Amino acid sequence: MSKKRNLQRASQMAAAVQQQHMDQMGNLAMQINAEQTGNFGVMYPNGRPNISQVRNMEREAVRHLNNPNVMLPNPTAEAPFDRMESQGRDAKNEAFGFQTQPDRLIDLPPGDAGAGMSVYRRTHIFSRLNASTGVAAPVAGNPFDKAIGMATYVSSDCRPRFWHISWLGIGVQRVANGNALEPLTNNQILGEQLQPVTNNLLPTGRFIPAITQLKGRVMVFDESGQRFYDVDIMGNRSIDVYAWGVTAFILAPGNFYEGIPQQAAYEVNTQNGGLATPETAFEGLVDDSIIGVRIVPIVINSTQNTENRTIAISTPNQIIQTRVPIPPGTLKVQVICQEGATTAADYLIRFDAGDDGTFVGRSDLGIIDINVGQSRSDVVLVPSSSQILFDYVGADPPGPGVVGWSIIFVVEAQ
Repeated sequence: MSKKRNLQRASQMAAAVQQQHMDQMGNLAMQINAEQTGNFGVMYPNGRPNISQVRNMEREAVRHLNNPNVMLPNPTAEAPFDRMESQGRDAKNEAFGFQTQPDRLIDLPPGDAGAGMSVYRRTHIFSRLNASTGVAAPVAGNPFDKAIGMATYVSSDCRPRFWHISWLGIGVQRVANGNALEPLTNNQILGEQLQPVTNNLLPTGRFIPAITQLKGRVMVFDESGQRFYDVDIMGNRSIDVYAWGVTAFILAPGNFYEGIPQQAAYEVNTQNGGLATPETAFEGLVDDSIIGVRIVPIVINSTQNTENRTIAISTPNQIIQTRVPIPPGTLKVQVICQEGATTAADYLIRFDAGDDGTFVGRSDLGIIDINVGQSRSDVVLVPSSSQILFDYVGADPPGPGVVGWSIIFVVEAQ
C-alpha cells in the first residue's frame, strides 16, 4: 500500500444523520433481543434456528432420497454386484424411460419363443360341402366364399411387427341323402375327433385326428393398405406376416342354395351350455367344425417347419374300399405300394371329402397316380380333403392278396 495515499473519507456524515442511524440500529437490536411471542414464538419455541441447524434439517429431509441401498450388512462380506459393470439393455431402457423391446430369438433363453400376448377365439361352423342337393352335385363345385371374422390384432405403436396366425380345427363329415341334418353339439364333435382306418386288415382304433376342410383368410394392414391371404386349414395351419395389424377369418361355403339366397354355412350359437340351438338343417354332405384362431406377435419369422408322418395300411384281397383319414397339418403326400408296380397299377387312389362313401354326389377331389412301372407315386400337393380312398379296379375276382401300403404325409408343425 502506498504510504502517500490519503485514506481519509472524502466526505464526513453529518452529526444529525449519524445520530438517526444509530437510533435505528439500536431499535433493531432491541427487537432481535426481545422475547418471541405470538405466531413467531409458536413456530420457533426455542428461538430462531441458526444457519447450521437449518442446513442439518434440509439434509435430513432428503436423506431417504440419497440412499443408494448398497450398504453392506457385514463389512467383511463382498458386494453381490460389481458397481463398475455396465448395465444391460433392459435396465438402460427402463432407466431412460424407453419402451423395452423383445430380444432377438438367438438372444433368448432356450425354450423362450419371444412372443407377446396372444388373442384367441373358437367357434362352431356348420356347412354343406356339396354345391346343391342334386344327385350329381360335386363337392369341388362349391366355392368357399363366405368370410366369418374371428380375431384382430394391431401393433401398439406405428411400427410393423411379425404376426403368427394359427388355425386349429376339428371336422366331422356326415352324409344326408334326402334327409336334412342339424348341427351336432360340441360334445358330439369332440367325441368324433379321432378317426380309424376303415377296412384295414389290421384293425386299428381311432388314432388319426379328424380335420376340418374349411379355409382360413388373413386380412393384412400394411403400407399397401389392405391385402388378403387365403389358405387351406386341414386340421391346423399357420402363417406368418409382417404388418401393422392382422384380422383372421374362416372361409366357408356361402353360395346360393338351389338358386334361393339361403346360407350354405353359418356360425352355430352354442351359448346355451354348449348345445346347438335349432337352426337351418342341410342335406347332402355336411361338415361340423370346431375351429380356433390364434394371433400372437413374435420376434422373427422362424416358427414354421415341416415333418413327415407315415401311416401303414393293408388293403383286403377283395373289392372293398379302404378309407384313410388325412392327418392334420398335411401339405403333401406320397403313396408307396409294398407289393410292387404290377399290384399298385390295379388300384385307384383318390382324395375325397366324404364320410363313408355313401354320398350320392361326387365327393372326389383328385387322383393320386402311381408312376408307370413303379410302385410309388410322386410327392403331390394335398387338396382340401379329409381322406384318401383305395379302390381295387383290377381283374375280377381280385388277383392280389393282402396288399401293404405306406402313406407318407408331409405335415406342418409349429
